[in-house]
Amino acid sequence: MAEFYGQVFQELFGDEVDIVVGATENDSVWQMGKADLYVSSVTSYDVMQDSRISEYVNEMPEAIRMDVTFSKAAIDLLRTYPDGTKALLVNQNTHMVMECITQLYHLGITNIEFYPCYPGIDRLPAADLTFTVGEPDLVPEGMGHVVDIGSRLPSANTICETALKLGDAFFLEGKRFKRYRNRLASVDYSLETISSNNMTAENRLEIILNALDVGIVCVNKQFEVVLINKTARKMLNVSRSEVLGKPASEVLPELYAEFGEEENFNAPRLLNIQRADLGAVLMPLKLEEMMLGSFVTLQSFRETERQQNTLRRQKTQQGRKAEGQFKDMIGSSAAINRMRELAKRMAYNDAPIHIQGEAGTGKGLLAQAIHS
Repeated sequence: MAEFYGQVFQELFGDEVDIVVGATENDSVWQMGKADLYVSSVTSYDVMQDSRISEYVNEMPEAIRMDVTFSKAAIDLLRTYPDGTKALLVNQNTHMVMECITQLYHLGITNIEFYPCYPGIDRLPAADLTFTVGEPDLVPEGMGHVVDIGSRLPSANTICETALKLGDAFFLEGKRFKRYRNRLASVDYSLETISSNNMTAENRLEIILNALDVGIVCVNKQFEVVLINKTARKMLNVSRSEVLGKPASEVLPELYAEFGEEENFNAPRLLNIQRADLGAVLMPLKLEEMMLGSFVTLQSFRETERQQNTLRRQKTQQGRKAEGQFKDMIGSSAAINRMRELAKRMAYNDAPIHIQGEAGTGKGLLAQAIHS
């Protein structure tokens, strides 16, 4: 089960954090070492049964007690059985199997009458079939029809709380979390409350910044990176865990080598990072005269040019329209004809065209003809 839960968290958070799995059965839990966050699947029953577990859980500095729920696929499958079906439900112990039965009834599975079954049970009740919750090896020998409805999954609340404690609030807006929620039998009613109550102003700001196509890197007055949005991470080829809380001069040397002195504030720079030309501007963060830190905006040089060209075209279209046409140009000499044909070919390109000639020779008319 520890490996199973580890795989779930790996699929959801694997590119943001390092995940270590430990279990009590093989004592690997005692060798896990220090971590920034602990997610414990230990139940109150486990704590009562084992004093070592109780002591270990209580010593965890940042711990989340994991809730689990059935998958939507498991509930859909159970609903296909006719009313009055009698079935054994197999799990690790009395506590867990009774918890499962209670949860299934809570999720609306009233068409099946469940009987608890666990290792060491004195007498097996008579039943039509046997269900197991991801534990087929615990099914007693001689059982007829056995159906594995799969292990229960960490609840949406658990995943939500994990993301918030990791400072990764924008994860809750992502596709992976939404796909995961859709796998669960029900979305816990308190999910929205948890996410809204814990969404700090900083979390909300990060969600907004991650929607921008401009890279943002923010540092505090000690020049430690405190925020880096998704666009900047892609431009600089770094992850959040690699840079957050660390000196900018160490983790982003190419970027911050160009800045440092206050006179460099607001002065645009052209940098070549990861073989790409980036326009960078260092901006101060001040409260009145108190320096709080600074941030750098990064934008692709090509993207900046493309946007400016788009805006120029819009401004041109909003202004005066060209009235001149090639047919309005008087002249039939070889030089005029050659110039006219060249200009017609050039007119199909978006590149700027330089027209040179003495005053009064018709440069304006030629420009209007090309534009038309």
